[in-house]
Amino acid sequence: MPAVITASVAEAFLEVLLYGAYIVFFAGVVYLFRIRRGKQPAALWVLLGLVVHFLAITGHWIITLYKSFYIAVNLGGGCGVEVFLSPSSPSSVAQVTFLLMTTLITDSLVIQRLYVICADRRLVWFPLILLVAQAVCGGATLYNFITADLEALSTGWVTANLVLAIVVSVYSTALIFRKMWGVTRNISEHFSGGSRLTSVLVIIVESAAIQSLTAIGALIAYQTSSIGQVFYSGIVPVLLGLSTILIYMRVGLGWAHDSAREIGSGSNLRISFGANDALGEDYELHNRSGK
Repeated sequence: MPAVITASVAEAFLEVLLYGAYIVFFAGVVYLFRIRRGKQPAALWVLLGLVVHFLAITGHWIITLYKSFYIAVNLGGGCGVEVFLSPSSPSSVAQVTFLLMTTLITDSLVIQRLYVICADRRLVWFPLILLVAQAVCGGATLYNFITADLEALSTGWVTANLVLAIVVSVYSTALIFRKMWGVTRNISEHFSGGSRLTSVLVIIVESAAIQSLTAIGALIAYQTSSIGQVFYSGIVPVLLGLSTILIYMRVGLGWAHDSAREIGSGSNLRISFGANDALGEDYELHNRSGK
């Protein structure tokens, strides 16, 4: 049991540090949404998703602090810790709920970016089906936590949930990368702003890598049944929050608009995750201006 307490304390400390960075980025994104996107319906939906994402991550963080202080002050690290940290305890169930919410919202935002960037809407159906399956697996996992069915918890519900999250992230990011890479190469042949767009691709891939590696790390920790499961599962929400908010901080709010000035005065290149066909339609304008 002392190992579990140590892992819980270390996880709480790291989550607090990461949450501090996350809340700074989130505040910046909300501010920039107000001054750059105004009241566009599509942008408001994205902002709503980010706010719900923030509330889920914050809820997980608050419960982490509560559990840490309760263990240290009320229980003193004694035998009551085992009961307090049991899967069916209210605090554990609440944490799992916020964790599952964070994962679903993260993947929903990934699919939304795929919907915006790729013109072929049929590409979105596959990850949407996986998202529904992920919600079903999450519901089964939560039910097993509530009923303290430890045997059921060791079945494939958690594994399936994590695998589905990885597939959604990799699939969607790969298609976004393919679309933007093709646009970048075509623009580079006629204009001088291709290097800026390449940096945008790097940001998207790096953020997706953080998200995928987070899910993979949680999957490994769960499969090995190690003490790392306690530590790693605690920081998953804030890591997913950082990987998501960094994309909207640098790319989704149109910071890449500056590259349009380098491409040409007759262009209208725009990279934004707040409206449909933001990349595709503006790229068509680009092509016409370059002919």
